[in-house]
Amino acid sequence: MVLGGWYSDVRLYSNTGTNANPIFNTFVYLVSPDSQNFLNGNPPRVNFTDWDGDGDQDMLTCDYYGSVFLRRNITASSVADQAEGPPTQARLSIMPNPVRGQAILKCWLTQPSAVRVDLYSPDGRLVATPIQRYTKAGALQITLDVRRIGQHALPNGVYIVMLTAGGEIQTERLVLVR
Repeated sequence: MVLGGWYSDVRLYSNTGTNANPIFNTFVYLVSPDSQNFLNGNPPRVNFTDWDGDGDQDMLTCDYYGSVFLRRNITASSVADQAEGPPTQARLSIMPNPVRGQAILKCWLTQPSAVRVDLYSPDGRLVATPIQRYTKAGALQITLDVRRIGQHALPNGVYIVMLTAGGEIQTERLVLVR
């Protein structure tokens, strides 16, 4: 389930129950709250459509004042898609995956951007924000030691890595095995 939240954020709620008895307790931000630019606190309207005709659903949001935001889905559908050259936005890849120690996060930035990497548990809880920095346009490579985040050892499992850069959000699953 996708819902607009306060300060123009967009949340993805995963069903941890069944279709007959759905349970939506936790969420992951698809668009982080922005109280600096959206002071009215009204939730955005969220719509999905294939805006660019590539077969993927893109997200359109509209705020209280009528501003419309397009967030293109640029997830690669195959390895061949990734080999065609730099994408138009940030595209996240993680290698190796599954990972035993260090993971290499790679993406392409079309413009200088504030970059933030968040790590979420499968139930949508924020585990850590290991990377938060400003970087130049071009190829970006980040080494992430997933054995320990801060003072905590991470257990085996599937995590969601969310990269926010240049107003775009990309997510990728990371599998941690020991």
